[in-house]
Amino acid sequence: MKSTIIKIILIAFLAMVCIVNNACKKHSIKVPTVSTADITAIAATTADSGGDVTNDGGETLISRGLCWSTHHNPTIADYCNYEAIHIGTFYSGMKNLMPLTHYYVRAFASNSAGVAYGDEKSFTTVVQ
Repeated sequence: MKSTIIKIILIAFLAMVCIVNNACKKHSIKVPTVSTADITAIAATTADSGGDVTNDGGETLISRGLCWSTHHNPTIADYCNYEAIHIGTFYSGMKNLMPLTHYYVRAFASNSAGVAYGDEKSFTTVVQ
């Protein structure tokens, strides 16, 4: 009898912990959804772009911004601007670019599941 009561109490306790911590609910975290804005205001050493974070992947955003490089598929290991962290549209200016150079650009956003990148855009800076 005593062991049955202890089992019932233990099961009730575990059920309460599961409900309070939401541990029973299957929750899959995904990387955010982000797109890259078109490049505008292209000059010899500057250009503008940005992005749109449309989904946080079910987890709080850690960062978002714009990355660029002279090679395909730039990442946060390349040149980056970090912008205010929230869902929605952002604009970002690239500075200190080289004249007459071809660049690749992608917006990014990250959460605890990882970093997501928008589609790659490219442009060539103009002569100074």
